[in-house]
Amino acid sequence: MRCPYCKSADNWKMKTPGWVRYPPGTMRNMRCSDCRREYIRWIGICGLRHKTARSLVFSWHGLWIAAFFLTLAWNIPKMF
Repeated sequence: MRCPYCKSADNWKMKTPGWVRYPPGTMRNMRCSDCRREYIRWIGICGLRHKTARSLVFSWHGLWIAAFFLTLAWNIPKMF
């Protein structure tokens, strides 16, 4: 796993930020030992910058909320 900023392979794990709740796959917060920048390791193979990972998580939650409300809108009229 390489840093998406400087492509260094030397990194260490940090505390996971609070906005990572039930993402599509596992996400771990990492810090590069060379450039000292933080990034997210997604599913163990893909390094993402925080801005990209955050938009991925929020779009994932938006998709699930939209699916929930569409399911309700479809099923509630059939119940009555």
